[in-house]
Amino acid sequence: MKKTTEISENTETLKKKKSRAPILVLIILLLIAGLSGAGYYIYLREQPKKEVSRFLDYAQAFNVDGMASCVKNQDLGDLENNRLNVDSYQTFFQAVNEKMSYEITGLDFKNTSATVTAKITYFDGTETYKEAISEFFRSGMQQLFTGGDMTPAQNEELLSEILTEKAKDLPDTLTTTTIKYPCEKENGNWIITEVNEDTINVITANFGAFTTELEESEENLNSLESDGTAGDSGTESSDPSSSDDGVLNYTCDNFTLVYDRYELSEDYSGNQCLLVYYNYTNNSDEASQPMVNVSLRAMQNGETCSAAFPVDHNTEMDNYMAEIPAGETVSVCQSFELKDTSDVTMELSEAYSFNEDVDTQIIQIAEQ
Repeated sequence: MKKTTEISENTETLKKKKSRAPILVLIILLLIAGLSGAGYYIYLREQPKKEVSRFLDYAQAFNVDGMASCVKNQDLGDLENNRLNVDSYQTFFQAVNEKMSYEITGLDFKNTSATVTAKITYFDGTETYKEAISEFFRSGMQQLFTGGDMTPAQNEELLSEILTEKAKDLPDTLTTTTIKYPCEKENGNWIITEVNEDTINVITANFGAFTTELEESEENLNSLESDGTAGDSGTESSDPSSSDDGVLNYTCDNFTLVYDRYELSEDYSGNQCLLVYYNYTNNSDEASQPMVNVSLRAMQNGETCSAAFPVDHNTEMDNYMAEIPAGETVSVCQSFELKDTSDVTMELSEAYSFNEDVDTQIIQIAEQ
């Protein structure tokens, strides 16, 4: 009887286990389906992040074609508009972007559109570009004095050579920024819809901020206008302040300039030219060039006087392009073409500055 009871109990237990089996299988299947759905959703959310990562990986190698493949219509904006993607700059920008690192820090996902946030640490080339521009001016002006003007292609080649040399020993000057990348799903693939100015600054170490200055420098070198520094030579200058004493005597953080005298001379074409002498004091903590820091213009009969190249050369003219040690004062000479012997208005300001202060002086030409 006891054995019969045990068999009955075992049979009952087996029946209960069998009845539970379909329920357990159903639960497992539901869990698998849920996890699969969640996994697929996670997969979808990862795709725009992966596309931005792919773009930044290409940026680290300064692979222009690779970056373009990640962007809608392959439009890299100002990188192409400002010719920063030409082969001559490759060596420099590849060295610059090796210093770049990034981290994807955020995602706003909306099915077929998304915004990916990236925190990027990159090389800040501000000081490197200042040095390059200084060398660019010095070499360019020397070329003007010795062999005539340079073509835009020659200017670009000169700048690329200077940057390539600097790429061999870049300082560890890094900065961090956060950029949001808008993305959309197109033909089943995710793509970045726009590359903004912040991204261009990142992958070119802020080179885009210097584009205007470089363009102006090329124009000045080619046309021999003014003194070879960037300036708006075709427009009227700001009115001098009420404290202007009518004599060139200007002080800023970088330099102090005090007018000394003028002389008349002749250029290689036999035309009369004006030689303006001034004392230049370097107020900065490192060597600087008057050519880079000073914007001195001569105006006659309402027109800008072009730079002149006198037959007679002197040390003061050389000092215009020379590296002046910190704290030292030297005599500098700049020369300008003259149309006649009418009064010449000199306008002095700081080059490459948002400071709008302009100092003026009228030089009355006395025929010699």
